[in-house]
Amino acid sequence: MQAAYGNTIKVNRALKMPLLFAYNFEQAIHRSFFWRPVNGMRGSGFTEWSYWLNFITAIVATVVAYCMGNPCPHYVGALVLVLPFPLDYCLFIALFFCFQVGIILNTAGVLVFIALGVFMHYWVQVICKEYHLTAKDDWFAIFALYFLGVLPCALIVVGLLFNIIDLIK
Repeated sequence: MQAAYGNTIKVNRALKMPLLFAYNFEQAIHRSFFWRPVNGMRGSGFTEWSYWLNFITAIVATVVAYCMGNPCPHYVGALVLVLPFPLDYCLFIALFFCFQVGIILNTAGVLVFIALGVFMHYWVQVICKEYHLTAKDDWFAIFALYFLGVLPCALIVVGLLFNIIDLIK
C-alpha cells in the first residue's frame, strides 16, 4: 500500500486473540451490518479496510452514564461512538473468544466427568472383589474411594487454582 499511495502507512493492531476458525469469523464480520468498507483503497489488502462507528459500545456507555446520574448521557454515547478505536470489533472478538473457551472447557469437563465415572466404577468393582463385598455393600467402596482418592485430588486442584489466582493478582 505504501507503493500505491507514495507515503508511509502505519497499521496498529487493535486486539490479538487466538481464535479457532478465525477466517470464518473474519468473513462473518465482513458480512455483518457494522462492516462499512472503504471504497477507493488501492493496493494489497484493500478489502480489509473499513470505517467504523462503535454503535453497541456507544449504547452501553449511554445507558451506563444515564444510570450513574450523568446529566447529559447522550454526550458520552456520542463521544464513544466516534472514538478512533474499533471497540465494537474488539468486543465481537472477545465475546467469540470467550464462547470458544467456554465450549472447549465444557467439553473437557464432560470428558473428565465421564472418565471419573469410569474410574470410580472400576475401583468400586476392585474394592468389592478384594474385600469380598456384596452388591449392597457398594456404598462402603464408594465412600472409601471418595475420601481416599477423589477428595484429596479435588483439594489439590482447588489449591492449585487458588495459587494461580494469587499469581494473577
